[in-house]
Amino acid sequence: MTYHLGVDLGATVTTAAVHRAGRSSVVMLGEHSAAMPSVLLWPAEGSPLVGDAAVRGAAAAPGRVARDIRARLTDPAPFLLDGAPFAASALLGVLLRRVVDLTAGREGGAPDGIVLTHPAAWGVDERMAFSGVAASLGLGAVELVPAPVAVAAEHAAGCAVPEGAAVVVVELGEGRVDATVLRHVAGTFSVVGRPAIVPHEPDAEPDDRVVAGVLRRTLASASVEPADLDTVLLVGRSTRMGSSAAALADEVARPVATGPEPEHAVAAGAARLAARRSEMMTSLSPVAGVRRAPRPQPVVADEPATGPVRVPLPVPAPAPAPKPRRRGLVTVLAAAVILLGGAGGGAYALLGAAAPAEAAPTPLVPAPTVPATTTTTSAPAPTPVALTAPRPASSERATPRTRETTRRTEPSSSASGSSDRNPDRGTGTTGDTTDTHGTGNGTDTGTDTTPGTDTTPGTDTTPAQLW
Repeated sequence: MTYHLGVDLGATVTTAAVHRAGRSSVVMLGEHSAAMPSVLLWPAEGSPLVGDAAVRGAAAAPGRVARDIRARLTDPAPFLLDGAPFAASALLGVLLRRVVDLTAGREGGAPDGIVLTHPAAWGVDERMAFSGVAASLGLGAVELVPAPVAVAAEHAAGCAVPEGAAVVVVELGEGRVDATVLRHVAGTFSVVGRPAIVPHEPDAEPDDRVVAGVLRRTLASASVEPADLDTVLLVGRSTRMGSSAAALADEVARPVATGPEPEHAVAAGAARLAARRSEMMTSLSPVAGVRRAPRPQPVVADEPATGPVRVPLPVPAPAPAPKPRRRGLVTVLAAAVILLGGAGGGAYALLGAAAPAEAAPTPLVPAPTVPATTTTTSAPAPTPVALTAPRPASSERATPRTRETTRRTEPSSSASGSSDRNPDRGTGTTGDTTDTHGTGNGTDTGTDTTPGTDTTPGTDTTPAQLW
């Protein structure tokens, strides 16, 4: 059977209670009572001792005993047990582990939920440190609740508390008096104002005047008049020791409730809250056996079935069409050359062109003998023909540069060539000179840039080519 655990790690004693089937019961932690002393002894050898065993061993090894551990939870200074440092959080974890293990052994298993109580005056740092202690033990879902809230929850389980009513919780512990004002709203209690704390001697009964002063202080911080209180809840071990209940009733003129077990009221209320929180979580979870309505699906229009998608391959771009060959190119070129050759007194022949744009050089046909005084006009060199459309023949004609020379022609003594013995006086800056003497086909081509007298006899060494 499942159960829920509530633990109150007090400054001097530790108490625990379990909640099962709508009612709470106290867990026996001590050897002679339900409460266990919040004392720890770390021996030189073996496991640490807690509770009554630690109290017994303290007489033999007082330097290894730790007390009031919860008050030093956030103290950076560690406990020194026989010279060895121990953090308060580690020692508090040993106490909490002892309580959980004892309860699980007696209840036959781990609890379904745990609520740990703490002083209402604790701040964020203390609560975070305390939560870290529980997390280090791997206790699962653990909740922290102020101790006065747990007391009020246990009281409300047996007595109806009006909505919006204010109650005050006075805890008479061993060594201190705590007073806290709470407001009841929507079934829960919350702290109002600042809790008031007054220490006193641990083994002595608190003075009634001290208790009354603490009560007035906390009511003033919450801006609550004594007449506005619904009730005063008196808890703690010191409640049974004196007449504090009667003194408080006279101070505020309101009813004072002590409960059947005031020393266990905090732990019992914590166990009840643990069970309540578990029930709330269960109510938020989906109920077993109830099927959820199917989630509506989006309406999609019918579409025709489609087969595999055929992706057309990219068609390469068409290659540029080859340019048509220029028909009649050879004929046109031949006609142009014949015309040019006719103007110069010779004919060109096109034989074996190396490339369409580059023709082989055409030999010159020997010209007939002319009188001594002649005007010689040389034909222009053939112009290279490009691959593009040929230019008209008329545009290919260039005005040749001429040179007038006066030569004396003598009969040739040899068929291989002739000598030009007359001085050559050029009249132009650039020109072509053609030696037509003799039977040889010698061509003297050069550039005459300096006017003067040519005294070098010309000799034809090029063999004649007969056509």
